[in-house]
Amino acid sequence: MAKMEVGMKFIDFDFLTPWSGVKRFSELAEGSKTVVKFLRYYGCRNCQIDIMETEEECWKLINEGVKLFIVLQSAPETLQEAYGDDRPPFVYILDPEMKLYKELEIGDKQEVTDEKLLAKGAARKQKMADLNLVHGKYEGNEQQAPATFVLDKDMTVKYAKYGLVSYDTPETDELVEIVKSF
Repeated sequence: MAKMEVGMKFIDFDFLTPWSGVKRFSELAEGSKTVVKFLRYYGCRNCQIDIMETEEECWKLINEGVKLFIVLQSAPETLQEAYGDDRPPFVYILDPEMKLYKELEIGDKQEVTDEKLLAKGAARKQKMADLNLVHGKYEGNEQQAPATFVLDKDMTVKYAKYGLVSYDTPETDELVEIVKSF
């Protein structure tokens, strides 16, 4: 497979969830507009912030009828331990062998010089310090870059972003605007 681009059909696949075993992506997307965010793994501090922000703001997407998935390189036990009996309002796709990352050619982080992105990184580091975030269990590829895809109801890619560094992910409000545009 190659990198996903706008206009391509998104792949369909079976995946592991933390709580309910193996599922089929197309069955859970259920013909809805869909956002799929590829992060690193649950213990990554940047990912922890992305997950916290997603949990706080995902209702903006859900209210637009969007199905939301977060892909992590973590094992089911990691998420089960973190959440206990609680469940987030989105679906975790677990890919500890990184098969999806490889299939979609989601590569490693890169050096950046873009001032706006560097400022976002500095703000992210400050937020980690303010929240006293501690790096959790290492799982997967520490150098992994993120990716975000927005799909229409028939799984056609309407937006594809391959991030350059771990915090190069779109904000929820940006995703809402993208979803509203089609």
